[in-house]
Amino acid sequence: TRNKSGEDGLGNTVINPSRQPTRIHPDTQSLDDSFDQWYDKVKNNFDGPESDFCKTLLTVITNKFALSATSQHNTPSMVSINETDIMNERQKAFRKRLQDLDADYSYQLKEKELENQNLLKRLQKQEETMVELQNRLKRQDEAQKRHSEYDDLKIRLCEEKIEDLEEELKQKDDVYETKIAMLEKRLELKITQQDNKKKRRRRKPKNWK
Repeated sequence: TRNKSGEDGLGNTVINPSRQPTRIHPDTQSLDDSFDQWYDKVKNNFDGPESDFCKTLLTVITNKFALSATSQHNTPSMVSINETDIMNERQKAFRKRLQDLDADYSYQLKEKELENQNLLKRLQKQEETMVELQNRLKRQDEAQKRHSEYDDLKIRLCEEKIEDLEEELKQKDDVYETKIAMLEKRLELKITQQDNKKKRRRRKPKNWK
């Protein structure tokens, strides 16, 4: 890739020929002023989509300015940040971002798999509970059916017993009625006999021996 950086009038490499970078020169401005301007420029993008890149770039800028300040017997020198440095840091930040996204995705995927496993376990437990309830209802229905059949059998036996008792009572009534009729006839006969005796007695003469 062709470097798109240019040079200023003093031979310094700059990022964009149309926008001169902050230069460090003993005759124009101090090292601290140049660093503050670079810091403010990068810090404004902290909340943007390249916040990780900006934070990393600040570290590079800080290191370069510190190195420049301590070189040449602590005499500030010209410092420029070329496009290659920025692209390298951008690639590092991009790879770091991909790694973070991949780790986050893997974590979310594991959480989702765990959630699905727990959901599957709950569904299986609910199915087992449902089958158990169905079996319990089936057993209750069978028991109720048996009780119902037993109750029907008891009712039929009671009805048959009642019919037998009624038949027995009817037979006894017939016997009693027959006995009563015979007793009535005997009583009538006895009464008739007594009446006849009385009549015969009345017909006898007084002196009859």
